[in-house]
Amino acid sequence: MSQFVSKLADRATRTINNWWLFVLCGVLCAGAGVAVFCYPVEGYLTLTLLFGIVILLVGAAELIVALTSRNYFMMRGYNIVGGILDLLVGILLCANPAFTAVALPVLLGIWLMYHSFMIIGFAGDLNSFNVHGSGWGIFGGILLLILSFFITFKPFSFGAGAVTILTGVALIVVGVMLIAGGINLRKIHTSVKGVFDI
Repeated sequence: MSQFVSKLADRATRTINNWWLFVLCGVLCAGAGVAVFCYPVEGYLTLTLLFGIVILLVGAAELIVALTSRNYFMMRGYNIVGGILDLLVGILLCANPAFTAVALPVLLGIWLMYHSFMIIGFAGDLNSFNVHGSGWGIFGGILLLILSFFITFKPFSFGAGAVTILTGVALIVVGVMLIAGGINLRKIHTSVKGVFDI
């Protein structure tokens, strides 16, 4: 058992490389959310164009950080699978903008739902290691989950304008969570070292 704990400690205390990619993607997501509000008339068209690019870049960042860090938190299966799925879906959406325009609410809702589970899982991992600020991650993940339900199920029952507003809010929340997560990843190895008294 002590050997398992030692290996876990070794993997959890490794420095996470390229953490700044999450911050960059967070700024991009938040910027996309703000752009939706700045151009409300063109909001739905703007979302269609931005969504494929955003999901592609977030997926690339997830994979790069996961595969270059070899840290316990980054090598969890949901990070790698999520990055691969984001890349594949992002390529599909960028190649088929007409399809994106038709399926945007459902695709965005499912994407937000999956990422809300990823954020809650990551925050749960941090909480199990007593890392400061993990409660905010759980709160943000639950907020995203609620927004994803509104966007995914009966998206146009409130009108296209409501979908645009909910999507803008969701992109801003995702952006904030990515920025906060990236900053937290920068120093996570030192926080975990304190837990293991290394």
